[in-house]
Amino acid sequence: SAKVIENAQQAEHYFSQDNYYTTEEGFEQSAWAGKGAAALGLSGGVHREQFMELLEGKVDGQELGKWVRNEETGQKEREHRPGIDLTFSAPKSVSLLAEVAGIEEVSKAHDEAVKEALAYLEKATAQARVTADGITARENTGNLVIATFRHDTSRELDPQTHTHAVVMNATQCEDGKWRSVANEEMLRHIKVTGAVYRAGLAAKLSAIGYEIERTHADGRFEVKGFTKEQLEHFSQRSG
Repeated sequence: SAKVIENAQQAEHYFSQDNYYTTEEGFEQSAWAGKGAAALGLSGGVHREQFMELLEGKVDGQELGKWVRNEETGQKEREHRPGIDLTFSAPKSVSLLAEVAGIEEVSKAHDEAVKEALAYLEKATAQARVTADGITARENTGNLVIATFRHDTSRELDPQTHTHAVVMNATQCEDGKWRSVANEEMLRHIKVTGAVYRAGLAAKLSAIGYEIERTHADGRFEVKGFTKEQLEHFSQRSG
């Protein structure tokens, strides 16, 4: 699923005390992804300060966004769309193997499938609008800055392996400048990106010996061997 982040504060809950994940877990299970992040020298866990600055459009000494006049105060202020929050959720059977049985290689398969899906999204959709000689065109940039957060429970505290990938509204163009992302292509590719994740996860689980059973035409699946009752027992939302 994809949710457009309207303002930076909407994403700050990853680091706030009232988050249903602890602050420590949020950091330990977080990581930077994307060629744009690599270009900025970002790696390892996601620090709150860097995360918030990027959401606000402060990138490598630049401030992204456009200047608009505040209708109430008459003052000029910078307007910047922070980014998009994509969620990659593992099937319930996979969550039970990863979180209840504690099988590390299943969690790793999820992480790798998410990475592959994000690499696809970056290659297929990363664009910026560049104006030259009065003509504005989209430039394929091939790089994104993405903060990922892996979580092991749902809001109802059921076992639920899922990763939030916060795609920052910043991409580096050929001229070296950072610009806002033209996100039309990205939004068009959300479903395909989810399918890339599911296909990658199914392939990785098959490779380590799990039998996969497709449950829906769009590629959703479960690992064979779980009863319907077992899957529903760990789903607060069932029934």
